[in-house]
Amino acid sequence: MKILDYSNPNRESYTISFHSSLLWESALGIAAITHDKLRETLTEEAFFSPVHTGEISTKLATELKTVHAHNTWKALLQLLHHLEDHSLPGFQRFIETLDATKLRHYCLPYLNKQWVALMEQAAQGDASSIEAYADACQHIAFFPEYVRYICRTDIVVLKTHLIDVMTHWFDEILSSNQNKLEKMIHRDLDTKRAKLKTFNRSEAFVEFVTDGIDYQPEPSVSNVLLIPHFSYRPWTIVADLQNTKVFYYPIANSSIHPGDPLVPDRMLPLAYKALGDEARLKMVKLLYQGPKSLQEIAATLNMPKSTLHHHLTQLRSARLVTSQSSTYSLNKQKLHELGEALTEYLSN
Repeated sequence: MKILDYSNPNRESYTISFHSSLLWESALGIAAITHDKLRETLTEEAFFSPVHTGEISTKLATELKTVHAHNTWKALLQLLHHLEDHSLPGFQRFIETLDATKLRHYCLPYLNKQWVALMEQAAQGDASSIEAYADACQHIAFFPEYVRYICRTDIVVLKTHLIDVMTHWFDEILSSNQNKLEKMIHRDLDTKRAKLKTFNRSEAFVEFVTDGIDYQPEPSVSNVLLIPHFSYRPWTIVADLQNTKVFYYPIANSSIHPGDPLVPDRMLPLAYKALGDEARLKMVKLLYQGPKSLQEIAATLNMPKSTLHHHLTQLRSARLVTSQSSTYSLNKQKLHELGEALTEYLSN
């Protein structure tokens, strides 16, 4: 086949914007503490100690159980994208005044333009549309049941839950760290905004901020929104809005401990900790030979899948392993860069 390529090699990229607030931090903290599989990988365990030690109110504990059962942290994040006043009273007023259809519409996950009409019908309570939209969301394991819960739950019950979990988390967990968190987040934003000016390509900057996510331009996405967080470190959470890709990214160690040369980049100890286990080293060696499915890894290492999931989660949090369609691959570039990163840290 012969091709004459007259296309533009420098395709239009996306614009980059930032947003931050303590409400984002609250919602992401709620998301983190209710995610069973990732809780043990979180780097800020002390932040969640009131939950671990049972020092929280019965009301907050009850609301967190609802979040855990129905993944309503997703609703909190979705709603915050439509909120102008990012204060706690502003959030409370916003939820109270939203009509049922609009609230549900804001809470539902965005797929693409093709599904917008069906999403609106589901938000209005049409039974067949709810099921159709839930079926369309099966690419994310929890989405179908989440869609059904958002669309079928009594609106007063749903509103009360969303307000109560956000309010009690903010008051009981976040408020005592409010000034510290605000300074860390603003420090990180200032650093990232200054750093953005040194990049020629938006894609390279997103990869830098997210510790390795290679997000290439999509025809339907014109903007990338970057939202810093402390609570969910070391994870980056990726989400879709209409025309926008959202990355909730973990703030850097230097934003938490400014001016301390002994504090390494947060990914450095995370990576070496992930490699500091014999079972995980075996997985790395196996994946170095090529991508493998969970079944292939389990059969080769003679290890239960539950144990494999634990180890693979550790490797994924360190960006050493990626997964797509139930297939795991080794990030060889990240592995090769580890030695250089250690040398750079020791010599500076």
